[in-house]
Amino acid sequence: MKKFTTLALSISITVLSGCGGGSGDSVASSISSNSSSTGSTVSQCNRGTILNSQITGTTIFDEPLYLMDYARITIDKGDAENQLFANEIQRTGQMLYVNYKPIYNVSSEELDKDTAENEEIYNGYILNNKGLYTQKTLQKQKDGWPFYYLASSDNLKVSTAIFNDECSLNAVKQNYDYEKIDLSGKKIIDIFPANILTDFPKVEEYTYLHNQIGGILQENPKALTTLLSSTATFPAGSYVYIPKSVVNDDYQFYFSESTVSSETTLQDWVNNMYNQFKDKFTIGKVFNLNVAYTVDTKGNPAFEAGADPAIEKGGKIYDGEWDFKGDVLTLKYDLYLNGELVNYESKGSYALFNKSSFEFIAQQIKNNYQSIN
Repeated sequence: MKKFTTLALSISITVLSGCGGGSGDSVASSISSNSSSTGSTVSQCNRGTILNSQITGTTIFDEPLYLMDYARITIDKGDAENQLFANEIQRTGQMLYVNYKPIYNVSSEELDKDTAENEEIYNGYILNNKGLYTQKTLQKQKDGWPFYYLASSDNLKVSTAIFNDECSLNAVKQNYDYEKIDLSGKKIIDIFPANILTDFPKVEEYTYLHNQIGGILQENPKALTTLLSSTATFPAGSYVYIPKSVVNDDYQFYFSESTVSSETTLQDWVNNMYNQFKDKFTIGKVFNLNVAYTVDTKGNPAFEAGADPAIEKGGKIYDGEWDFKGDVLTLKYDLYLNGELVNYESKGSYALFNKSSFEFIAQQIKNNYQSIN
């Protein structure tokens, strides 16, 4: 659940991850589709808020769930300040809202301020084969920051779409297949990769936590050693939802008014930007806009670091970012497997803890790392 506008600089509101990715069976030979539909419409949409819920029955969001998150803030002289927190996700109808729960080196007021300031800077667009969507009206509401729409829910299978002014359920639609794991009686060390004290675990080894969170905790080896030595156990009723798959149902392009380039045509962009990269490029149609993006030798969409896509809209050329179609948790999502670049994500990036398990984790970290609240 990855960045023009971000919730506290790391969890996506417009999911402009900039890393893209995608390969294997999930990638078609062309990004364009024959669809001319603008996607699902909602009869009661008020500036991005769905007023008439279509969700019935039981969902995993019937109680608050917690998504562990982080931020790295640049401070004086280029030093980075690390922050740990959680996104408390609560459902109201089809709307999923977020409120911040600080853990380490940050307060909820700071996180709210960061999000609000980003909203003032960016005027974001989301483009895929089904439509062009905007995020001009994102504001904190009484239930929190609008986060996602719950498009569908069938036991542990859920689909979400990202907040947008049109309330479309096709904007950055992701399909999740979760499993529920009981953590009751387990120690804090049981949710970390086994080799975290002696090595830097690979992305796929992080089942319960984002790999970047593990990296932040490793920066204080003494505190981490003490943390993982704790004999305290998760209380009864502690559990976590772990995704078996997280599938983007389409290619997603992101751009904003702050990323207008000096080029006047997409061909100029290609000539000036792509000549330094080894990948080929193509100019194709996504929904009703022309887009330039890199492709591999077979003509499949291909990611290369720094080779951003460009989008033509209203006579302007925008520097964009993109996410690929397919399961973001698999190696097939990564075109470059030479160890220099990783595009696929850890399961822990999407792990959802219930209240009991989150409070245990947060307290264990606070016990060993200096924090402010």
